[in-house]
Amino acid sequence: MNSVKNFINKPNKLVINTFDKVFIIDADNIIHCEAVNNYTRFHLDNGEDILAAKTLSKFENLLAKTENFIRVHRSHLININHIKSFSKGDKCIIYMSNNQTVPYSVDKRKILQGLLSIDILQEDK
Repeated sequence: MNSVKNFINKPNKLVINTFDKVFIIDADNIIHCEAVNNYTRFHLDNGEDILAAKTLSKFENLLAKTENFIRVHRSHLININHIKSFSKGDKCIIYMSNNQTVPYSVDKRKILQGLLSIDILQEDK
């Protein structure tokens, strides 16, 4: 039983309770999380979606330990390792590795830019 507790308590592991199951997933497998009222929908890299009975804020606090997650919008938390591309200028859209799009708030642009160490406003030369 201790080996199971040790496995679950690793910083990159997350326990997700749903209505009928308990999932133990690796945070690296989460592409992004989406607020759905008082629930959170997890989009995983295997194509699976999991609807959890906790708010996005609660999961944001848990995932902050991994340093790979950023809240880019009031309804979206993303894993920066799964960013495929993003739009520049007025369109604030991030394209994730599962080909889904996630909006980002204009006020999060500088934070995102700092995390990725690039200037998303810079024109291509």
